[in-house]
Amino acid sequence: MVYGAVSELTGHVSFLHPPATPCLECFVSHAPPPAEPAVPGVTAGLVGTLEAMEAIKFLTGIGETLAGRLLVIEGAEPRFDVVDIERHPACPACSRCSQ
Repeated sequence: MVYGAVSELTGHVSFLHPPATPCLECFVSHAPPPAEPAVPGVTAGLVGTLEAMEAIKFLTGIGETLAGRLLVIEGAEPRFDVVDIERHPACPACSRCSQ
């Protein structure tokens, strides 16, 4: 699964392929806030383009996917960071995958 999320000028992109990588529940453990933040089209467009690139890399085997990592885009700064994500030891979804 290619994961993407946007909120205002912030975006997240990752590549999830459980059980080889952490699942979505491992690092997104809470529901989004009830208020709907404004999402400019440029943020959604940037995240969508990066998601498409992740899918192409996986399908063609060219390059390195974001498996096990999360790309964080801070458009207001501007800044791009890549952080490692790990399987949560008590994740109910991953515990089902490893059985």
